[in-house]
Amino acid sequence: MHPPLTENGRRSYVFELRPQPAMTPGRHFQVVTVTWARASAFDTVVGKPRLRSTGGPGGSIVDAAVRTEDQAYDVNISLAALLPGTIDPPSIDLEKAVLALARRHEAASQR
Repeated sequence: MHPPLTENGRRSYVFELRPQPAMTPGRHFQVVTVTWARASAFDTVVGKPRLRSTGGPGGSIVDAAVRTEDQAYDVNISLAALLPGTIDPPSIDLEKAVLALARRHEAASQR
């Protein structure tokens, strides 16, 4: 994990996944980023994750964002990767993961 980053009212936590065999250091990567922000920072609604993706020759990004039930925060999880064709991408259910984080926020705020 990289040190948390706070910027423009957003707090991000970045995790580099372990390199797999056949990955070329400095070229291939797999990074998961979790970002918390005040509501309306992302295109979100309560309880239904919005899944987005983009890709190109420099890699791809898939992310899911949702608003917390109390409508105080948006949470976004993204997976950025550039992998050799011989490696299967990680099977991370971003929609499920972002909902779990939003629910943990709700549980913590009710204590």
